Amino acid sequence: KTVCKGEFFGFMINFLFNQYCREYIRADKQDSKISSYVVKKLSWDHIKIAKELGAKNYDFAGVDRSGNPGVYNYKRGFGGKLTQSSQLLFYSTIF
Repeated sequence: KTVCKGEFFGFMINFLFNQYCREYIRADKQDSKISSYVVKKLSWDHIKIAKELGAKNYDFAGVDRSGNPGVYNYKRGFGGKLTQSSQLLFYSTIF
């Protein structure tokens, strides 16, 4: 979970298996001037922890480029590459 100056901003649950970390669920507060930074830090902290635990891939889970470009651009902003698995699109950061 992320707390800044005593204020709750969000939480995230990830799964790590065989050098692969996938974002499972997250909830973010979006009504503050600093929430954008804090939410990005939450993602970045999870990426660093996954790497420390041996992950080679970090999967942000599905993206919808046309239906939700804001989320797509947020995930794309961390680098990595867009990959397709079955009918789902994922944005994965490769370590």
